[in-house]
Amino acid sequence: MDDDGALSGDLHRSTTLRARALDAAMALVVARGPDGINLRDIAAELNTGAASLYYHFKNKDALLAEVAAQGFRRLEAEVIQAYDDEQRRAAIRACGYAYLQFIRHNPMLYKLMYSERILTGHEGVRAAERQAFATFAQLIGTQEGDEDDLRNSALTLWALGRGIAALSIAADEAEPGAGRTLATNAVSGLEVLMGRPVRGTIR
Repeated sequence: MDDDGALSGDLHRSTTLRARALDAAMALVVARGPDGINLRDIAAELNTGAASLYYHFKNKDALLAEVAAQGFRRLEAEVIQAYDDEQRRAAIRACGYAYLQFIRHNPMLYKLMYSERILTGHEGVRAAERQAFATFAQLIGTQEGDEDDLRNSALTLWALGRGIAALSIAADEAEPGAGRTLATNAVSGLEVLMGRPVRGTIR
């Protein structure tokens, strides 16, 4: 193999390792929460050394920041999908339910997405959050109604979700595992306020 071929192969393996590391980190965050993982755990999942991960990620927070940004992109995609699938339903209900379902199904990922340490330290995460909210508000704004009321409703729903994440983080700090229960109960309360339960259970 010539030098160009070898370089291409190395780049492909490198890119694959990076993607696999993000997938593994995402799975561990969902299962354990962001505080329950480290780079050695991820390296073990991938049958590689921790040093190889430091080539791609400066530290654990850098890796978690990319997972958090992926979480916001996933949330945005699910809101868009719900809007596309439920055009006969008011946009605020379709998008609002999708948002609440995301929190219900992914409490530990959502906790990471709104970790103050991750948000304040990584512009990419803040940008992904701004983009996800902009899409959420834009889609809700497509339904008939007062423009200001719709914008304020989108902001209120988004803020309530962020508040749930903050409470979940505080509960976990006081009693590990309590945050998941708190998030479930808080989302159930929001479902009542929205007027109809969101179907689904925490994975």
